[in-house]
Amino acid sequence: MSAPAASCAAGEAAGELEASGALGLRLGHSCHRMLVWECARIAASAALGLPEALVEAGYTEGSRSPLVRELVHPAGHSVVIVPRTGRVQIRVHYLTPLAAREAAACKVAGELNALLERVSC
Repeated sequence: MSAPAASCAAGEAAGELEASGALGLRLGHSCHRMLVWECARIAASAALGLPEALVEAGYTEGSRSPLVRELVHPAGHSVVIVPRTGRVQIRVHYLTPLAAREAAACKVAGELNALLERVSC
């Protein structure tokens, strides 16, 4: 059984809806508290440029290894990128109210999509 996809409908702007849909945002298969969200894999070339673009957008580098990059959103959410495989995961901050977690993941996914478009150009 696959994890449910995010609807990203509640309170999100149209661009963010399309963006999160383009990334294939879905709830992590083992997460029952809506904290971990998986995105569709991205091209390795985009994955290599994404961390720098996130830092420029106000994220903080929190990586412990160049093999797995972790960047922290100003609101405390994390984006984890595995450049070699193109895997991208959004981790919603645990203090985010349960009812707001999907919207928070959608917002970060929208930001990621906008940055991916810039990095891919």
